[in-house]
Amino acid sequence: MGIPLSAPARLTAWALLLALPVQLTACRDSPEDRVEKLFRARQEGGESLRQAAADGLVDPAASVRATAAWMLAEEDDGAGELVGLLSDPAPSVRAAAAGALMRFRDASLWPAVAPLLQDHDPRVRLGGVVLIAACSPEAAGELLVGALNDPDPDVRLEAAGGLRAAPSVEALPELTACLLGDADWRVRARAVEALSLRDEAAEIVSLFGDEAEIVSVLELASADSNPLVRAAAGEGLEAYHRAHPPIIAPTP
Repeated sequence: MGIPLSAPARLTAWALLLALPVQLTACRDSPEDRVEKLFRARQEGGESLRQAAADGLVDPAASVRATAAWMLAEEDDGAGELVGLLSDPAPSVRAAAAGALMRFRDASLWPAVAPLLQDHDPRVRLGGVVLIAACSPEAAGELLVGALNDPDPDVRLEAAGGLRAAPSVEALPELTACLLGDADWRVRARAVEALSLRDEAAEIVSLFGDEAEIVSVLELASADSNPLVRAAAGEGLEAYHRAHPPIIAPTP
């Protein structure tokens, strides 16, 4: 026979017992559970997914909001909500929103994405550069040129890749600086590729000597300490000469 409890003790015990199911429910409703709920809704699709994603966007856990961002990428009208997530307080959510917006590749997005390139988190800056390079490298060329000076080598690498895809953007001094001074060989090799594809008009090349500058820089890259950069320089010189054959003056 147990020790009899006083009335206050019995009340306390009953209160604890009544609160226990609530606590157990709260434990079951962890961020991991809510992420799992999002994936279940994704399998169901339709309105179930839209409602779960809407709930996920306002979830207190960053992992849930980031998952909801990726879910929104599967909705044709999800771009607007993803743009809103670019200013989320959690860097993981901002990076996820930038990655999810790759699905839309809308050239009009770059003004909203531009602030990401000044973000304190390198993952967010990387997502911003990749998105800009995919959506509007020509329109946002100045942003890509500026990103060549980013402290993170992956960001610089993607910025050089974006300029490779936008040969009309003026970036000779910045790409030359990358090629000659960047500590990461991948960035130097990507700068070689971007330089070899510059698309200056023939008269500009003739007037300002840019052609001679590009060729001389690529020749310098042929002596780079990394063999892959040297190989890229050789290929770059061939590509540049194919795109800019020498002009043979007519014989008098």
